[in-house]
Amino acid sequence: MAKSTPNKATMKKVQPGSNAKAKAEGAADERGTQGRLMLGTLEKSLRVLSAFDKHQPNLGLLKIAAAANIDVSSAQRIVHTLTQLGYLDKNKDTKQYSVTVKCLSIGLHFLSTNSLIDKANPYLVHLSQETDETINLTMLDDVDVVIVARVLSRHILNTSAVIGTRMPAFCTAPGIAILSKLPEADAAKILDRSDLRAYTKRTVTDRRQIMAKIRKAARDGYATAFEEFMQNDASIAAAIVDAEGMPQGAVNIAAPYATLKDADTVRFSALVTRAAAAMSG
Repeated sequence: MAKSTPNKATMKKVQPGSNAKAKAEGAADERGTQGRLMLGTLEKSLRVLSAFDKHQPNLGLLKIAAAANIDVSSAQRIVHTLTQLGYLDKNKDTKQYSVTVKCLSIGLHFLSTNSLIDKANPYLVHLSQETDETINLTMLDDVDVVIVARVLSRHILNTSAVIGTRMPAFCTAPGIAILSKLPEADAAKILDRSDLRAYTKRTVTDRRQIMAKIRKAARDGYATAFEEFMQNDASIAAAIVDAEGMPQGAVNIAAPYATLKDADTVRFSALVTRAAAAMSG
């Protein structure tokens, strides 16, 4: 009988730790693939659009390049493309650019397709009628919470806060409420990446105190923040969770701090907790 000849695979000697090495090489390959799949021009284009805000509504080419951290040549090509597509407008006199109303269509795709916003809207309206206060629905985006739906009261607190407004999670009631539903290690990592600076005299910036607030919110089922991010702003929030208990967003009642009574805080905390529970699952 002829002897079978071992192939290269069977002749290869398995070295100790080779599985771990293979896994490490696989992870490196995956990271490399992700890097190769990234469209650099698209990423730069989004940075260009993000350079515009209420403090810089009109920008020249040099300032766009600086704000987006790209060279002037790239900025010129990207700005020209975005202008031709209708996302940027150029002032013929000042030569400065500004974003156009067409940019709203990008956000509209999110607002019109997100199931939580669709589910939450009736509850937000009802909660506003019960409290006669402004009601916000927010979602976590890295270290910030973003307003994604809003029902205004007759006494508007802050006209600059609109859908799309970003606020730091660490010093806002909806942010603390959402962090309280995360595993504590994950909440701690978000604090590690956050700029823990004072926005008002009442902003809590000590990391240990913030973690204590997160633990308290986890026990109570709601979070509060009084003038930590904006003057005369009182906020009571509760997290909205999925079937596994992971946070999907938060609903909060925003009221003038100067007129808020202790009884209001007790009543609002019960109402917002009930509303969040109805939106959860």
